[in-house]
Amino acid sequence: IHASASMNSSNDQKDGGQQHQLSKDQRLMCVAAVKYLMELKVELLAVDFDQTMVDIHTGGRWAGGSTRKLAAHVRPQLQCIL
Repeated sequence: IHASASMNSSNDQKDGGQQHQLSKDQRLMCVAAVKYLMELKVELLAVDFDQTMVDIHTGGRWAGGSTRKLAAHVRPQLQCIL
């Protein structure tokens, strides 16, 4: 599964970290991806964190406040899959 093309959507905000809703098509893609991973019996999914799972670069440390603020930077596509 190669999701990088959909990860760089116009929904990403580098500084705002605001949550965005997935479109119906994006949700369907996420559901299909999860079903496919389950069919393959994938037991571990490794995901890079900075600028992949989240839309910012933390430098390996979160100094931006609460975990809720960090969670606001998680890309919606990965929220759906995880």
